[in-house]
This record gives sequence, structure tokens and C-alpha cells, in this order.
Amino acid sequence: MNKKFLICFLFFSLLYTIYCSEYTTILKNKLTSLSDQGITSIDKKTVLKFDKDGYLSSVISDDINITINHKGASYDLFFQDNEESWHQRMVHEDDCWRWFNDNKLICNIYYSNSKKYINSDSTNYTIEMQTINNQIIINLGTGRKFVLDMNTKNTPVFNNSREISKLKRINNIYTFTDYFDVCYTNYRIENPPFYLDYSQIAFLVPVLFHIDYNFYPFITSLINQCYDSVYHSTSYLTEGTTTYEPEHLQRKEELPWASGNGNGIGDIISIKEFEYENPENLIIMNGYQDKAHPDYYEKNSRLKALKITNQQTKKSKTVSISDTKEEQRFSLTELGKGGEYELEILDVYNGSKYDDLCIQYLVVE
Repeated sequence: MNKKFLICFLFFSLLYTIYCSEYTTILKNKLTSLSDQGITSIDKKTVLKFDKDGYLSSVISDDINITINHKGASYDLFFQDNEESWHQRMVHEDDCWRWFNDNKLICNIYYSNSKKYINSDSTNYTIEMQTINNQIIINLGTGRKFVLDMNTKNTPVFNNSREISKLKRINNIYTFTDYFDVCYTNYRIENPPFYLDYSQIAFLVPVLFHIDYNFYPFITSLINQCYDSVYHSTSYLTEGTTTYEPEHLQRKEELPWASGNGNGIGDIISIKEFEYENPENLIIMNGYQDKAHPDYYEKNSRLKALKITNQQTKKSKTVSISDTKEEQRFSLTELGKGGEYELEILDVYNGSKYDDLCIQYLVVE
């Protein structure tokens, strides 16, 4: 694998990963090859770390290490593989990243968060990204075009012949499988961010002109923004093939979220809301509510006290939840503007038979 190929792999991986605090994202991929000589498998792991401002600070892998230092609007990228080291620079201006190889300008990368696009001013390094009608479209030149059609809910559509499994998202972990020739690769992205804006993507894009068909534009944050909201919890219950993940909290009629931590005290549910810019209310339906099994409500634990924190203003308040199946509303206005919340379980009503904490419905709007 050559140097440029390695850069592409790592930087395309980075598209999964920007967030606004010190953060670590893990990308795992397992390549399995089927041939006349038998089956061979290779496991790889890349660790990506970000500083408190949400910018990449290092990449650690078996193949290459990357360190990024910045002063003001200038970011220096230092690469080291098994054979050599090299340097690039990105300089931020208004709605633009200027990309340098050492001190020589390669091209400018323009972006717009409001219009949801990225493009370059170079014919040699074609880079275009845009979101139109709930489709994420990426064009890297020379016929390398990828489309993620979010109208079909998690089903990516590509204009090449590769076969891609359905993209799965559970509790902010993404998995998918690529099938090509006699090989298949299982990908797993752990701890990606809720939010990635077009400025942050453009910062990572410049080396993508090297991209090969082996790499995919699964930009998790842009995928998230095609939904109304994104949920994450510090635990969730799994019983056999049945999971009670936090995504269930968005729907009243299906399975509830259930803690994987017994009575759930200390668990945290995180919500990033995209439909409502500044939600005013938290809405809760307590317990396990199943019309076919009304006794599930009393048998399982229910929420009693909750700490609500606006992650953008850092303001918090504690609320008491009634032990009732009725919908309950709590104002968020005193916590200030913002669409990102953490909800910490402080106390519960104990279930008559099971410890598991269940919440049927929980949204902000």
C-alpha cells in the first residue's frame, strides 16, 4: 500500500469523527479474503483523538501516525509512516480552507453550512460534496461519485458495481460490510460525533482526490442531520436478539428504551436535535407501555428523578417525574438556547418484578 493510499484511508476515516470536546473515535475494519488457498483475515484499528476545540490532534495506527498542531487559523499536519515523514498545512479564511504542500498552494476548498456544499477551485483536485433532497452526494473526479440516499432510511446507493450492506446505526455505533471480488470487509465506527459541520469536513477533505473505490463517504454526522434527532445512551438492554436501544425513545408505539445497567441510576441519555433549533420542552412517557401487556409498566422500574443539562449553555436543572403512564412535559427555556441535551438518571420507582429501568418515549421539541 503506497503513501497516498494510506493518507486517503486515514483521512476518509476522519470524516466520521469531529466533535466539540476532547474526543476519541475508534475505526475498526476486518478484511476477509476468500481464495483457493483458504480464508485469511486481517484486523485493523485506528485511534483518532481530538482536542477540546473539536479539531484532530493525532492519529495512531500500525501504518501511519499523524500529529496536528495549530496556531490561530493555521493547522500544520505532520505525517510519519514506516519509511518517511512529510508536512502539509491548512489555513482557514472566510468560508474557505487554503491547502498547502509545505508552502506551495495546492488549491482552495470552499464550503457553506447554510447551502450544504463543499467544492474546490482546482481541476486537478476535484472535490464536491452537497446534500440535496436528503441525498448526500460526493464527487471526487474521474468518475468517482458516491451517493447516500437517506430517503430510503439508512440504505446507501453507489454508482459503481460494489455491493454494500445496509448501514446500521445502534446507539451511535455504525456498522456495514463491503463485498468485492473474493474479499469482504466489516467496518465498525465507535463513538462518532453527533454533529459535523461543512467547515470541519472541508478541513479533512483535501487528500480525498486520491480516493479509491475501496473507501466510502459514510459521513456519520451528515447522515445524522438527515434525521430529526440522534440519541445515545451509556447503556441499553439486550435480551437475545431483542435490543432496547435509545433510538426507541423517539417512537411511542414500539419497544421502550431499557437500561443495561439494572435500575439505570447514573445512566446518561444524550440527544442531538436537528428538527427544532431551540427546543422548549422535554416530553416523557414513563415506564414500559405495551397495550398487549399493561402489567409490564408496574413490573419494570420507572423514572423518578432526572437531571437535564443543555450541553451548549452548560445550564442544568433537576425534575421529578410522576409515576403515571400519561405524557409529561418539562420546560427547557430556562436552560437557554441549543439543541443538545444530556439527561442523567438520578432516581427510579422500583419495578415489582424486574430492576430494569424502562422509558417508553422521550423527546425534545
